[in-house]
Order: sequence, then C-alpha cells, then structure tokens
Amino acid sequence: MRHWLLFLLLLLPCSLWFPSLALPQQGLALFGLAGVLWTTHILPEQHSALLIPVIALTQGLLPTEALLEIALAPIMAVFVFGFAFAALSRHQGLDRVILATIAQRSNGSERRACFILFCCTFAISMWTSNVVTAALILPLALMMTENKSLNYRYFICICIAYSATIGGMATQVGSSTSFIASNLIGIDFIGWMQWAMPISLLLWLLSIGLTSQYFKPEFGNDLSLPKLAIEPQQKLSLLIVCTTLTTFVFTAIFWREGKAYWGLIPLVGVLLMMAFKLLSLKLFFQSVKYRVLLIFVSAITLGTVLHNSGGGQLMVDAIMPTLTQLPLPLQLGLVLLFAAIVTELMSNVACASLMAPLLSLLLLPQGATEEQLALLVGMGCSFAFVLSTGTPSNSLVVNMASIPTKVLANIGWKVKLSLVTLLWAILLLH
Repeated sequence: MRHWLLFLLLLLPCSLWFPSLALPQQGLALFGLAGVLWTTHILPEQHSALLIPVIALTQGLLPTEALLEIALAPIMAVFVFGFAFAALSRHQGLDRVILATIAQRSNGSERRACFILFCCTFAISMWTSNVVTAALILPLALMMTENKSLNYRYFICICIAYSATIGGMATQVGSSTSFIASNLIGIDFIGWMQWAMPISLLLWLLSIGLTSQYFKPEFGNDLSLPKLAIEPQQKLSLLIVCTTLTTFVFTAIFWREGKAYWGLIPLVGVLLMMAFKLLSLKLFFQSVKYRVLLIFVSAITLGTVLHNSGGGQLMVDAIMPTLTQLPLPLQLGLVLLFAAIVTELMSNVACASLMAPLLSLLLLPQGATEEQLALLVGMGCSFAFVLSTGTPSNSLVVNMASIPTKVLANIGWKVKLSLVTLLWAILLLH
C-alpha cells in the first residue's frame, strides 16, 4: 500500500510540473525521473515501470495508439511463450530429458558431458530468462560435480551462468537488453538474430575457453549418470516446444511482411500445451511475469518519448562537442566499456533503457550503423560477469554452488574485458 501511495505522491507533482515545461524539457525530465527511479529503487521495479507510461500518456507525450502498439507488439507473445516454456519445464521435469541426453551422448566423458550441458544452457536461454535457465540446469551440474574438486565445480557452475547470460543475447526474447536495443532501432526478430547469433556463439566460446584456462579442471572418462527413460508427456512437451519455435523462426524468415501475425504462432503453442493437459491454465497465469512485460513497455515508451519530444537532442547537443573530438571507433569502444561496467551496478534493463535512445541520437549521425548501436547496447549492457548482484543467474550460481564472490569477480573481470575487446573488434568490422 505504501508503494502505491508513493507512486501517487510522485505522479501528482509531475502532473502539475510537466505542463509548465517545453516539450523537449518534458522528455528530458521523464528521462531523468526514470534514471532516478531505476538506479535508486525508491519504488519497486513494477511501480517505477508503470509510472513512466502513465506520465507519458497523461501529459500527451505519447498517443494512446502508440502505447497500445508497443504493448501489443507480436514479440510480446514470444515472451509469454517463454514464460509458459519455463513453467512447462518445471512441471514436466524436462531437466530429466537433458540428463538423459547427457548420459546417452557423453559415453562417460566428463569433458563431453560438460560441453553438452553448456550447449543446452545456451540453447534454452535463447527462449527464456537466464535465471530460469540457470535454475533448470544448475541441479544437474551439482549432481555432476559431487565428490569433485572445487575448481571443477567452480568451472562448471560459472560456465552455466555465462552460457545462460550469453545465450540470451542471441534472440530478442532471451535478453531484455537485446529486445530494448533492437526495438528502439527498428530491427525485427530475424534481423537481430542473424547478427547476434554468430557473435553470441563467438563470445560464448571465448568465455568457456577463458574459464577453462583459469580453473584448469581435470576431466575423467568415468562419468556415471542415471540413465532415465523419457516419458511420453515429456516427448510431447518437447515436440510442441520445438515445433512452435521452428515454425515461428521460419515464418519470420520467409514471411517478414507478415510481422503482425507472428505473435499468433507462440500463442498457439501455449494453447496446445494446455489442450494436451501438459500445462494448466492456473499454472500458466502464475508463470507469466507481468512485471517483466511492464518493464519492457516502459523502456520502449521512454525511448520513444525521448526521441519524439526532442529531449534526447538536448542531451546530444550538450555532449556532442566533447565526444566528437574522438574518432568514432574510440567512441564505440569507450561507450561499450562504460555500458559493461555500469550494468554491474544497475539492472541491465535500466542500463539499456537509458543508453539506447541517447546513443541512437548521439552515434548514428556520426556514421555509426544501426546494427553497431543495437549490438553495442543489446550485448554490452548484458556483460555482467563480475558481481553476484550483476545478474540473477550470477546470484543463483553463487548461492546454490557456494562459489565465493571473490572467485566470481576474479574470473569475471578477465572474461568481461576479453568479451568487450572482442565485441569492439566485431563492431569495427561492420
């Protein structure tokens, strides 16, 4: 109740103050308010996220039709499917399927089993959040590290956190920063995926290699895992999930002008889950993270208002004289490093929401491409590898696997700086 009271106490003064400002100053004031709310956590995330579109709507900074277009974008249906998939995984025990696959394919090789586990983590994270993916995979990792050295456990569990984070960068729905950055620039689902997928794979392989070199785990060939039978309902669950995702991706590739209808495919997938009684309606509604959807709507609203009102241009005009003295490649590198550091201290959603609209106005006129900007923000704002609080998957790994924060930080800095350097080099080649 007190949060809603504080919500109203912030809304009322803003409603009285905003009309006295010029349009560009209103956009700038909304941006400043969002920055304060998302960095200080005066209000819970969902309350802060709701306040931004409410102010934009009531002050006429964004038409109702534009807000509805943001909220009902087809890509939101894929997020809903991701939530349903996470609930289905827990309810049907799809972790047992992964364990059965590892047992069958590894042939006792610990090295091969680890790589299969990391591949599964990367692939699952493309379609649901990194924390859900880590929560699904970590129990399997802990089972594999029983009676093993600390370095072996640290290696596997930290690589799972990295795989969950980097895998999500490959699609708009796997990472909130990818969605925010690409949406503001106007890159669609396939447009993002064709750029981000190969880059994510390179970043992922480098992070696994660096972590392996740091911990030097000793692999054996005597891995023993229980060989579990896959039940019919689990097979049906996998069939629905794979068919839905395959249909969605191929439809998006070959029917790009039908973007308005893409959202029906994942929704049909959800209906099939419930029609075959693999997922109950109650469990589905409980699985939907309305807070996450609200944050996305808020982030896109903020970027749209900042751009359309002219507030972003005011900030660019103030920063431009200093920044333009540097060559564009150096600007890209410094901004990328700044994003990778800041995202350790604030949520990646807040980081991307604040940086994407500003950088689009700042860097695009200087010759940066839309792909460069989207990849810089969408990926750079997810490079949270150092602090346990940097991303939920880090926190989960530290707590479930009892990994000291110092260990995570030591390897995290090496991985962060290496990935920043690699991504910077890739951006310069575009």
